[in-house]
Amino acid sequence: MADFSNRKGRKPYADDDAESFYMHGEKAQLLEQEQEQREALRALQGGINRMGQMALAVNEELDHQNRMIEDIDEHIDKSESSLSTLTKKLKALSNDSDGGKYCTICFLTVVLVVLFWLVIND
Repeated sequence: MADFSNRKGRKPYADDDAESFYMHGEKAQLLEQEQEQREALRALQGGINRMGQMALAVNEELDHQNRMIEDIDEHIDKSESSLSTLTKKLKALSNDSDGGKYCTICFLTVVLVVLFWLVIND
């Protein structure tokens, strides 16, 4: 008979082969699962990369639109200032109590119409 004393309490060789076969099958299954997990992680990484690129594109678009809004805001401020100045001038003109200016404007308008009519009829 064979001496199994150097195997330190392990089962006889025949049982070891069956155990090795099952361990090999489990190992192959674990390797297959590991490969599937790697593929899933690669797919996930690809999705995350695409989301990152989309986020950068959205960020660029938002920056561009913010610049456009700031330009519009500047133009509105300038227009508001001009309108405010014009409104003040119109109020000053309408509050003027001197009616002579209005009479002069009306008289000159009538003279302009008469002269225009004379030029056309000649």
